[in-house]
Amino acid sequence: MYVLVVQLPAIVSMSELSLSVSSGSVELEAVDCSVYAPLELTLPAAVDESAGRAKFDRKARALTLRLPLLQTSVVSEAEGELV
Repeated sequence: MYVLVVQLPAIVSMSELSLSVSSGSVELEAVDCSVYAPLELTLPAAVDESAGRAKFDRKARALTLRLPLLQTSVVSEAEGELV
């Protein structure tokens, strides 16, 4: 599972964010806020985007994404076997 935490001190709620997750990437953009540049991440392994979860912590002003890996995409580098 990938866990991504993004600190966003200028954001007060999830409604101010545009989030898109695909099996190989994450795109995050602040709506109507010029403080942040769009964030685009390519993930090194495929994730199950339908099982992912996003939560915005208003007190900490942080977005936490939890993205479970697809089992067929996780390969041990040392042995070349599925983990």
